[in-house]
Amino acid sequence: MEVVIPLMIGLIVYVPLILLSTRGLPRDQQRRIRPILLGAFAVRVVISTIFEVVPQARVFHEDAVGTEYWSTRIASYWHNDGVYTRDWAMGARNYGLQYFFGALLYITGRFPLNITVFNSLLGTLNALLIYRIGLRLFVEPIARRAAVFMSFFPSMIIWSTIALKDPLMSFLICVTVLSAISLRERLTPLAIAGSLLPMLAVYPIRFYLVYFMAASLIGTIALGRKGDVAAGASKQLVLFAGIGMLVLVFGFAGNAQTDAQVFDLQRVSSYRQGMAVSASSSFAADTDISTPGRALMFLPIGVSTLLWGPFPWQMTSLRPLLSAPEMLVWWYLAPSLLRGFWFGVKKHFRAFSPIIVFALTMIVGYALTMGNLGAAYRMRAQVFNFLFLFAALGQYLLKVRKAGIDEGLLMKDRDVPEPVTARSVRQPALRPVPSA
Repeated sequence: MEVVIPLMIGLIVYVPLILLSTRGLPRDQQRRIRPILLGAFAVRVVISTIFEVVPQARVFHEDAVGTEYWSTRIASYWHNDGVYTRDWAMGARNYGLQYFFGALLYITGRFPLNITVFNSLLGTLNALLIYRIGLRLFVEPIARRAAVFMSFFPSMIIWSTIALKDPLMSFLICVTVLSAISLRERLTPLAIAGSLLPMLAVYPIRFYLVYFMAASLIGTIALGRKGDVAAGASKQLVLFAGIGMLVLVFGFAGNAQTDAQVFDLQRVSSYRQGMAVSASSSFAADTDISTPGRALMFLPIGVSTLLWGPFPWQMTSLRPLLSAPEMLVWWYLAPSLLRGFWFGVKKHFRAFSPIIVFALTMIVGYALTMGNLGAAYRMRAQVFNFLFLFAALGQYLLKVRKAGIDEGLLMKDRDVPEPVTARSVRQPALRPVPSA
């Protein structure tokens, strides 16, 4: 029953939910994206089941063990079948995940596999969200290729088949970005709710991300489209009012002073050194980033390790070696990533600002705080969400340039003066640029 019930829930509830989540897309896009999503979910469920029935395969599960244990205890307590107190390792902050999964187990049954099957659903929906974000910026084949990367990159699969917070964090971040894009175009209650409510959900799970998300969201709206200054100002006022309401109503203000200490560079430096000395995969363990100058000097090392590590000389144990196949593919995609990112920054910064601002904010934050390769490898999964879009764009840019086609045709809304018809926008995807 510990395996059968979660698998039945996945088949009867989650598969129809995945299909339902594609509603609103044109029928041809549904036909293309649904097999990718169903394949992504199937792969994740199979690996989750393997981890459940073969304990020896649980290589990356240190944090997951505690999450499964406390979530089950919470669910049992709510079923009047046990006791629990908060004098445990959850600590005073970031305890919301155990309650969230506890509620999930209360509803679906107290089987740990229910958590990982649900995370498999979130990992699949994240691929759909990246697809929808891509559709708002690029032609469909680019969005689809990014969704394929999200669906089948090994790290994206692994971290969504373990009882961790990363799939939920990625989901909430992607919802915020998609809503921010909608909010730039039109001020609607749904766009406002999608921009603000994820911050409310993130706070009890990984509280410091709220400040990254708020800064990124405000920056995205401030970098709205050209000629939209008045509308952009009104949207910023709405966002400030909404964020202020969250602070007042939900009590963020009472923790603001404590939260601010997390961003003190001396504390960041101590936190990073603590991560480094407590892990065998540490890097730059003696680095001091307690001042702005030292932090800036270390930033290139932190960013390169976060995005591209482990490097070959760092693959000295089993875990880094397990990442080697993925790293070969990711290093191969590096030119495409840089090409797509530079194209976005140089020529379409305003259009790309939602993913640029969010990606850069998280990259800088994680690059300064991650002190070991294991943490960096796990945290960058949240950044991969947006980097896959740039990598897919970079691949198609190379194709249209070789074919002598206007690269602006890859954009959903191109910022060039000549008229563009719907046929010409689709043309690169149909003829000179092969579909993914």
